[in-house]
Amino acid sequence: MALQGRVDMLANGVEEYVTYNLVPANARNKLSQEEMGKILDFIYSNGREAFDGCLLAIYRIRNNMFHGLKELDSLNGQLELFKTMNRVLEEIIG
Repeated sequence: MALQGRVDMLANGVEEYVTYNLVPANARNKLSQEEMGKILDFIYSNGREAFDGCLLAIYRIRNNMFHGLKELDSLNGQLELFKTMNRVLEEIIG
């Protein structure tokens, strides 16, 4: 799962990744504890459960893409995440 790969690369665990990478300190829209729990449940299920957590994670990734830092050297490391996110959205829309 693409999010688990990001966890392994960027954080010391799922909670740390969600808290500091999906929702950076300067983010205006913070996650509620309930939303955080849904994302954690989705990641811990390895993408098999808690699909509302999946959509919340995609929403956070979208916010980070549009409002976060745009460092070119980090884009290649996010390619698999973007591809996976797009496949999920295509499945929902299609």
